[in-house]
Amino acid sequence: MDSNPYLPPDAPLDLPPPMAEGGLLPFEDKAKFPGFFHRVMSTIRLFWTDPAKAGEGLGHSSNLGPAIQFYAWVGLPVVVLAGVVNIFWPAQPWFLGALGMPKPAAAEGPAMLIGGIIGIVLAPLFIAVIFAITGLLNHGGLWLVGGAKAKLGLPVTFRTVLYSAAALAVPVGLADLVLSRLPGPFHLVGTLVTVGAQLGIFFYQGAIFARAHRTDTWRGVLGMLLPLFLLGLLCGGCFGALWVAGGEEFREAFQKGLRGGA
Repeated sequence: MDSNPYLPPDAPLDLPPPMAEGGLLPFEDKAKFPGFFHRVMSTIRLFWTDPAKAGEGLGHSSNLGPAIQFYAWVGLPVVVLAGVVNIFWPAQPWFLGALGMPKPAAAEGPAMLIGGIIGIVLAPLFIAVIFAITGLLNHGGLWLVGGAKAKLGLPVTFRTVLYSAAALAVPVGLADLVLSRLPGPFHLVGTLVTVGAQLGIFFYQGAIFARAHRTDTWRGVLGMLLPLFLLGLLCGGCFGALWVAGGEEFREAFQKGLRGGA
């Protein structure tokens, strides 16, 4: 039978593909994972043992509420602990030591109390700002490399940042607290392990990021690294301009700062 000539012609609709097939993450699936502690540990285990399935779960929903709760319960306490430990027992980053900067001294007296209060109270605010910037940069990088074609949206990127950071916080964050404070020559070993772990984390998070947005792994990794590279070029260009335009006075002040003001 001939088609109705009064109907509009058929045309393919450019609709976004459905959400990923992995189902909800354990933390969000109270039916299959009863008990708060069970959901938390199952989610951490999933991210470490099956990151591909974890990425699918991240792309299955755009709800940011569970992601924020998961980080608040799992990742934020590690960040607060690291801040408090750094007040009593500060560690010097390896690059500052290589530049000849003096080792930071532990806070004493009222400064210790004030620093602890500021670290505990303002930590959530600092983390929120950092994650907001990180999510925007990651999503922009993914768009630049053509990895956002599934159109799952910015909330999936923020879910990836929050969940993956929380899952990594417990083992990686606690290990960094120890490795960055090893004495003598062991400090260099701890530093090398920490730097290597950070590089590995970029690729690990990039792979999860790609799976969440249903794109190629290399696009997810490059989408995370490209904004950092561009930001580094921008900062390097600004510093180079200051080095040239600032003249001898700027160079002397900078070198004096590297020597700790001496």
